[in-house]
Amino acid sequence: MASRFVLVNGDNTQLYKVKRNVTQSSASRYSEYNKKDCQDAFEKGERTSGALYILQPEPNWRLIKAVCQFDHESGWTLIQRRLDGSVDFYRGWDDYVDGFGYLSDEYWLGLDGIYYLTQQNRKLSIYLEDHDNESRTANYSMFSIENGPGYTLNVTGYTGDAGDSLTHHVGADFSTYDNDHNLCSKRYQGAWWYQNCHQSNLNGVWYEGNYNPAHGQGIVWHAWKGFYYSFKTVEMRVGREPTP
Repeated sequence: MASRFVLVNGDNTQLYKVKRNVTQSSASRYSEYNKKDCQDAFEKGERTSGALYILQPEPNWRLIKAVCQFDHESGWTLIQRRLDGSVDFYRGWDDYVDGFGYLSDEYWLGLDGIYYLTQQNRKLSIYLEDHDNESRTANYSMFSIENGPGYTLNVTGYTGDAGDSLTHHVGADFSTYDNDHNLCSKRYQGAWWYQNCHQSNLNGVWYEGNYNPAHGQGIVWHAWKGFYYSFKTVEMRVGREPTP
């Protein structure tokens, strides 16, 4: 599933930074891509996975710059991707609210954008791939986060073959090293919805597989590989049911 998507509205040379501001005027050159979300783009005929889209979930809401992925029946908005450790994910609160990285590579969409995208019946799919190229998924039928200041996690309805390592975190506020609600961010070198402290740590340190520097600091999904294995590739995608 995972790949280094570089097609950005036909431009395969520019690596677009997540944190670049998007205004109504600057979005005009992407007017053909102004959609509510990636499912809306799919229903309107878009099929170019990995392209940059300017999304606006509701009129007068902020514009969100994101990557869409399409399968044969739906569109998904990519909110996080880990590939090779090329982007530092041990960052402060402002970066995690705004987003960071490169849309064609490793990136985090931003808590603010994720909040706006998940206000109406969203589902979550998490793709995990280990260093032997084995992959599994964890899917959730309902996923949302509350507005700041805490961006509290709500998720339910697990299915998949990776095991459930996210439901444990329901009700937790997001933490970073400079906004650390329970000292978990500093301890586990990441940023996440920590809850005494974690069963997953997908924004942790990118290590090559088995590691033993410290318990739970890698890109961890405990239900599959435990606390001492760091995954090679992760993709978190938000979708919804088709419009009736």
